Amino acid sequence: MGKIRYAINTVRSCGFSKLKNEVKRKLSQNLSGNKLSNLFIKMCKYKLPDGSLTYLYAGYRDYIKPLHFIAHSTNTGTNKYFTDNLNDYTKDSIYSVENFYSEIIENYNISIKGKKILEVGAGDSTLSYFLLLKGAGEIHSTDIDFDFQNKHKIFINKIKEKLFCKYNLSDSEIKNIEEKIKIYFLDIQETDIKEKFDIILSNTVLEHIIDLKSGINLMKDLLKPGGIMIHQFNPFFSETGGHEFCILDFPWGHVRISEEEFINYLETFRNWEKDKALDFYKKSFNNPKLNLEEIDKIFKSRGLKVVASSEKRRFKWKPDEPMSLLLKQARRNFPQITIRDLLSDNVLRIAKS
Repeated sequence: MGKIRYAINTVRSCGFSKLKNEVKRKLSQNLSGNKLSNLFIKMCKYKLPDGSLTYLYAGYRDYIKPLHFIAHSTNTGTNKYFTDNLNDYTKDSIYSVENFYSEIIENYNISIKGKKILEVGAGDSTLSYFLLLKGAGEIHSTDIDFDFQNKHKIFINKIKEKLFCKYNLSDSEIKNIEEKIKIYFLDIQETDIKEKFDIILSNTVLEHIIDLKSGINLMKDLLKPGGIMIHQFNPFFSETGGHEFCILDFPWGHVRISEEEFINYLETFRNWEKDKALDFYKKSFNNPKLNLEEIDKIFKSRGLKVVASSEKRRFKWKPDEPMSLLLKQARRNFPQITIRDLLSDNVLRIAKS
């Protein structure tokens, strides 16, 4: 149990920055094919339902989702963390949207000038404001996460301060930007928005829409003829697809064991977060869970033509077990899974009506 306690307390004892820098250092050394066993500390062996053994790795989830502990905090604790680290948070948030803009909007030659845009799952609205600064005509920024509502003013005020200073905006220009954005706290599946949009976009949102077919249908109805959808997302079946609560201490753990086995794992290794993790597992992902081919069929069924796409794997390390074995174990729970689904955690779809 000592090693297991080590895993739970890795971040508390080492700190996120130290952990991340240590793994980056090891990755840069190109150790033996960058296998997980070279990058993280092995805690113990875990017996999978098919009888095979896998290792649990201390620090594995902490590296993939370094802010997962925020999800366990009270609003007071969460707000204190972000208040204490506000400069780093805003810097990372702005860096992220700049990448989204350069890698997607610019790279795929998407014109946003004067366009009316709906951002679904906007988080702190950084991307919405950034698109306005780049010439968008009007932005409707939406999110269902009410934790976002609690922290929104703290985050966005600091982000706007940095953005507006960076672009050296006058008071009248700032007022003009503010008049072009509307912020809603709502579920896109229950929206009462009646307007039509030139562009509908989202970043790491599609995987969280419970009824994805319904969600795509509603977004399609909000799209003007000839309009486009831009969705970058992190599918459930991918290595990082378990997000904060469902990434276990071994690669693709959330798809290699069943829901019942997931519960048993939580009781044994993560009892302190069992209730939240199980609630997240059941309520925070597409239901049913879909592979990439099934997601593409939903776009097609609504008359949307996918005009551009990409699928990437974020982390390049190698699991200690062969991918063929991981796929076999995953298919025991989700028969539709392919290697493509396991290896694609940064997925882009651009579709036109």
